[in-house]
Amino acid sequence: MNRWIAIPGSGLLLAAAWMALAAQCGIGAAPPTQQGGASLEATSVAESAAESTGDPQGLLADPEDQKSSSQSKPGAKAGGIKDGWTVFTPSSDTRTVYVSSSRGDDGNNGLSPGNPKRTIAAGKARLRKGHPDWLLLKCDDTWDESLGQWGGLSGRSLSERMLVGSYGKGARPILRTGVETGVWLSTNTPTNFVAFVGIHFWANTYNGSNGTPDAIFCYERSQGILVEDCMMQGYLHGLVFESVPAQPWWHENVQIRRNVIVDSYSTTSTFAAGAYLYRCNGLLLEENLFDRNGWNESVAGSNPSWFLHNVYVHNENTGVIVRGNLVAGCDGVQVRPGGTVEDNVFLRTAIALEFGLGTNPNVDGVSGVIRNNVVLDGGDIGTNGPAQGLRGWGFLIGNITTLTVEKNIICNNTHGHGPRVFSIEAANGWSGNTRGVESALFKENIIFNWGGSIELQGTSAQLKNIQLQRNVIQNKKTADPLILYARSNEPVGVSSAGNEFSGMSDQSRWIRTAKDFVSFHSWKASVRDEGSKDQRVKFLDPDRTIESYQASLGGEATYEAFLAEARKQSKNNWRRQYTAEAVSEYIRKGFSR
Repeated sequence: MNRWIAIPGSGLLLAAAWMALAAQCGIGAAPPTQQGGASLEATSVAESAAESTGDPQGLLADPEDQKSSSQSKPGAKAGGIKDGWTVFTPSSDTRTVYVSSSRGDDGNNGLSPGNPKRTIAAGKARLRKGHPDWLLLKCDDTWDESLGQWGGLSGRSLSERMLVGSYGKGARPILRTGVETGVWLSTNTPTNFVAFVGIHFWANTYNGSNGTPDAIFCYERSQGILVEDCMMQGYLHGLVFESVPAQPWWHENVQIRRNVIVDSYSTTSTFAAGAYLYRCNGLLLEENLFDRNGWNESVAGSNPSWFLHNVYVHNENTGVIVRGNLVAGCDGVQVRPGGTVEDNVFLRTAIALEFGLGTNPNVDGVSGVIRNNVVLDGGDIGTNGPAQGLRGWGFLIGNITTLTVEKNIICNNTHGHGPRVFSIEAANGWSGNTRGVESALFKENIIFNWGGSIELQGTSAQLKNIQLQRNVIQNKKTADPLILYARSNEPVGVSSAGNEFSGMSDQSRWIRTAKDFVSFHSWKASVRDEGSKDQRVKFLDPDRTIESYQASLGGEATYEAFLAEARKQSKNNWRRQYTAEAVSEYIRKGFSR
């Protein structure tokens, strides 16, 4: 059963899927007006403390712990970012509910670490709608239970969120949710101002066909949802924010930060993804690891397809920022509505970044910035079948009104067997839109031993004011032309200044139109080039790879070993060397002159 309508990226949920999710969460087929969150008498933090421990903030760790970890002190009141993490402090009326599978009892009041509830359901029942309450799960504990249907439980405001977090020392608390969704934020009453921090969601019995579980599913509308320091493992989708096209409903201010989202897959025709995001107004994806989401070739029946992605940001989103993420394997990130994509590292992705385009291209085109990213090695989408093919593409760009692409490095492709550096395209005609790329500045990028070409796929009417300035375009890997005008007989729509070109073949074959090769010097004259050179740049150590980086850390020099360590990232085990920032720094040093 497909959860999504057959047109990829349509944003429409099948009615059957709603009923399946409803059944899994134990509610009716129609979204109820109120579920969960039993209304109890108000118990403030101070009242809870007086009753049980004397701790005025309710933040004590386990009794045997002399000092709680930083993870044990989340709060409901946001206080900005410190050392990369969202800071919380309690409000005066915050109710803190503790839950421990190893030491709890549902007969306890749950209001102190010494008297925790045992089940998540019992703990959740003590949360109050519209209050900045906390539900804290004990670190190192495990539940065969989900957070279930959230029932419209909300915090008070952006500065006083409701919080689902953890307490004590150790690893993230684990929710083994089987084939159920980890938490389902979806009712006629929107969910607002909730933070999910430091929880490990694991679809431990999902096999690709026996359910449609998501780690976090948020439907219809919401405000101020934060997901930080969570691990989402082995679901159909790690994250879904979805809405109803016929309604004016949006998810406002969605923040997805420093999570580990891995191994989303399917063995049916249902589209899998690490994150599927639709109708978010203000979307931040920051410093996450997305690894092997879309398909898993080690699982029989989980086949590659160009409909499957680590991250899919639908055309109907606004204010999109994708920053500092590590994205590995399968297909990369699609940012259909434009926005800011910066400081990311892409490893062995079939297409690192798709920017614009889509089945419903934005009628007026999109704009944005793509800067300071590193694309290191490529990948394929299988080798056979209608939705498969050889890839190894850097950036696929189309339906652009204004765009700056600057200071990116695309280098050292080995595993992508149909490489392109940039594919600059016209929109595909859906919704009558055939816009190409206009007013795009490609500046100070380094393209090194990737193979393939910079491909301009539009007609002369669709490629306008594309500027190449101070780029290094160097390919000693293949004899492909450096620039290919795939649909035009003339080198139109491009201006050039201050670039450095070097190819494996003779200069006479560096530029090709749809008709024939054009010599480098003739091309320079036709585009009125200013100061570009045909010279090979000598870099310090340009052949660096993720394998050599892992070796520099003292580990086994393999791609798999690096990602095994990156998957261990958490607030309690945060290592800068397994961030996009550190990998990018290492690669960029290799391109020093």
